[in-house]
Amino acid sequence: MSYLFISIIVVIVSFFLFKKAAGTMSLTQLNMISYNYYYSLILQSFIGVNIVILGLDNHYLLNRINDFSIKQTAYFSVVFVMILMPLSMLLTSFVCRFNAKKEWDLYTKREIKHVISANDKAVFVTLIIFTMVSFLSIIYTFISIGTIPLFKVLSGTTGEEAARLRIIASREFDGIVYIRNIFGLTMTPILSYIAYSYTVKSNYIGWKILFRILLVLSIFALTYNLAKAPLLMYISGFIFLKVIIKGKINIQGIIKYVVMVIVLIGIFYIFIMNYKERFLDINSGPLGRILLGQITGLYFHFVYFPDVVPFLHGRSFPSFISELFGYESVRSARIVMELVNPRGVELGTAGVMNTLFIGEAYANFGWIGVFFGIIYVGLFIQLMYIIFMRLPKNPITIALFAYYSYSLPLTGGFFDFIYNPGMFITLIIILFFYIIAIIIHHLFVRIKPIDIKKQKEGIGIE
Repeated sequence: MSYLFISIIVVIVSFFLFKKAAGTMSLTQLNMISYNYYYSLILQSFIGVNIVILGLDNHYLLNRINDFSIKQTAYFSVVFVMILMPLSMLLTSFVCRFNAKKEWDLYTKREIKHVISANDKAVFVTLIIFTMVSFLSIIYTFISIGTIPLFKVLSGTTGEEAARLRIIASREFDGIVYIRNIFGLTMTPILSYIAYSYTVKSNYIGWKILFRILLVLSIFALTYNLAKAPLLMYISGFIFLKVIIKGKINIQGIIKYVVMVIVLIGIFYIFIMNYKERFLDINSGPLGRILLGQITGLYFHFVYFPDVVPFLHGRSFPSFISELFGYESVRSARIVMELVNPRGVELGTAGVMNTLFIGEAYANFGWIGVFFGIIYVGLFIQLMYIIFMRLPKNPITIALFAYYSYSLPLTGGFFDFIYNPGMFITLIIILFFYIIAIIIHHLFVRIKPIDIKKQKEGIGIE
């Protein structure tokens, strides 16, 4: 029971450290830091290593690991993350003179300001233009795949066929991935968040219609490869928006979200993936995927590196960087999947075995990589948190704040925090959005005199 005692102490200490870094850990005031603590660290990582170290699992992959020292290594590495990461965040706050609690309270109480003008007509027109681009990119994605996977599955396919379809849509995509990833998967949800922010502050029906269109487009875009998590994460973005706009979300709102998530997961697993008998099994089905699925890869990183595969020494950098040193770019999650499930990789039904970011840090640089990787990721997240709260509070900045709050790659890859082209290109697109809106404002939109009453009510279009 010593591991259980250690875990209880770690949860208590880490909770208060993260609370100091975030300003609040209240579920009704969910934010970038508290969400990633509860979901990525507790649900997807810490609970899993505890289940394994206490011998409560019977996972079909983890059963291959007979060396208990590997289980201990994974357990203590996650413990290390739980303590060192918030310490790194607190150090960043100290350097930036950031009082999380004070600044969070002030930020959530601030009114949402307009982007360009009192009625933001130019933003509305620009949003229509970008919505058309998103629509065309989604159509392009489905044409490149050759089908709409969601419709294909609903019409009746086996679990193996669905897995194959998912790989075709993601890893064997014949089109231009940047069009799919940037203009479809990333830009569409952000545009919908912008439109939603305006619907909260405006009675103009145009915003409401545009939001509903973008909502439907986002659902189609995020289910292009039958993955469940992106859609669920997208829905969670509205919780962040409500907290940012109104200061908090009530318990009823959280309960509605949880019920919606359970229903959607049930539809995916019971009716689409045929997991009727194993739905509540912690070793498989949705519960197993959340509690053990993401952390399983960490164990195999410790199994294979460096005993089977030498440390990568930075080869997980993107191609244009690794090729400067004469190396081919390779992600550790792909290497691990090739070793764990070579048959699945050969058949095209298995892609990568993503896990907590320290897995890739270890695969590249060993324990030095883990140590400095945790410090760096903590610094990165805290800086992002600080920057968003110190930016002007308008529909564009809060849409980005909500999006990045749930899309940080903590259970993706360490190098995604060092070089993330998707993140950079998204910021460039939003900057481009803003520039176009300014041009439209000055060239084509006639601004009416400001109605003081309307301005007090918030953002609106007359």
